[in-house]
Amino acid sequence: MESLVKQFCPICNKEVPPNERYPKYICNECSLKTTDKEGRQVYFVNNSLLGTGCQGIYKDNSKSEVYNSNNCYVNNILCVAEEARFGGIVIQMKQ
Repeated sequence: MESLVKQFCPICNKEVPPNERYPKYICNECSLKTTDKEGRQVYFVNNSLLGTGCQGIYKDNSKSEVYNSNNCYVNNILCVAEEARFGGIVIQMKQ
């Protein structure tokens, strides 16, 4: 039976697979646009071999410069990155 519930990226309004645990998660395209407050691009990865934790890294630095926050911005909208329940990273628009 197909679910009637639809969910949309809160940044670009693109339809995303519904997820009750992460009601404000952003789509993959928007997650590629994450920046710090000054507009410097960052990305997030798990920081353990077991696929746990969440660490930000600046994209423009070949030395893997650490970004010491889970807060990020997409189109000047505040978001937060966190470890997903079964590993990986989920980025959601912050309330």
